[in-house]
Amino acid sequence: MTILITAAGGGGTNGLVSTLGEHPYRFIGTNASFYKAAASIIHPTYLIAPASDEVKYINDLNKIIDKHQVELVIPNSDIEVEMMSKHQDSISTKVFVPNYKVCKIANDKFLCYEHCVKNEINVARAISATSIENLRDQLAQFKTYPLWCRIKKGSGSKHTAALKSSEEVLAFIAKKLAQHAELSIEDFIVSDYLPGDDCLIFTIWDNGNLKYMAMAHRQQYFGAQGRSAPTVIKKEYRQDLADLAIYVANSFKVKPHGVYNFDIKYDASGNAALTEINIGRFYYNMPLFNASIDGSPLHIYINTASGNPPQSTLISKDELYFLRDQDNAPVVLTPQALKEKVIKLS
Repeated sequence: MTILITAAGGGGTNGLVSTLGEHPYRFIGTNASFYKAAASIIHPTYLIAPASDEVKYINDLNKIIDKHQVELVIPNSDIEVEMMSKHQDSISTKVFVPNYKVCKIANDKFLCYEHCVKNEINVARAISATSIENLRDQLAQFKTYPLWCRIKKGSGSKHTAALKSSEEVLAFIAKKLAQHAELSIEDFIVSDYLPGDDCLIFTIWDNGNLKYMAMAHRQQYFGAQGRSAPTVIKKEYRQDLADLAIYVANSFKVKPHGVYNFDIKYDASGNAALTEINIGRFYYNMPLFNASIDGSPLHIYINTASGNPPQSTLISKDELYFLRDQDNAPVVLTPQALKEKVIKLS
């Protein structure tokens, strides 16, 4: 089976494919970045138009699909998921993506917040900036700090910080606007900072039927939590998170289809609260889930997309640790291997 996968050369796609194990697939890669395409472990990898150039992007995809007789396209970035969902009738082969309406809401953190409030889903209180002057007034409603400032779209903790006062929020946003001409004040969202465990849930759905679920707890970070990416993630299972993820996935009144990822933190009262949904694509820490004794979720994704989903829901509950550092390949270890690798002085 020939499969085209996007964002090739990025850490997420490289890690996803390299940890798949033995497989019968032939992968073709694409990326809109010349240097990321050069870093791809998939051969061949094509340089294509960015997804923001919708017509050229779809045309480029179709050229590659026709050239290599591609049977499935896997988008692996937010904007590409959204574009493929919007234009899936114009793509010359099979795609496995969520509903476009759901993609639009999930890919905007403030629209997602408004959806949660409307559907009585526990979520941190948030405001959307419209101007520096209005933001100053809006911030007065927050009584506890830090506040979590981030941009509405994107991933990887980009332009994100936990800030200790309204003055710090205003200064942080002003600095970002001065440094990045592509940003505007409307790009930012400010919310209560949730102090509890930082968790993630990965799910695969087939027309409303849950086919796979795995979850993990982010435990350590490159810098501070809330402003940098994690370095240690523990795979584990929590029933309250499973219940919340299933409820949220079904809250859009459209049958969940494809990949739904949920970022969840616990508030000061110990209640799980949704912070964002990452729709249609894979997490960067997929090596953690690919290493599970229950089997690779990428295999399950491909089989489900091809019309051969597992007969029952697979809920992956084994414990594993995902360790990453800036200049090292990620490592996945069992709890026992973690203990055996480190010698403690008595």
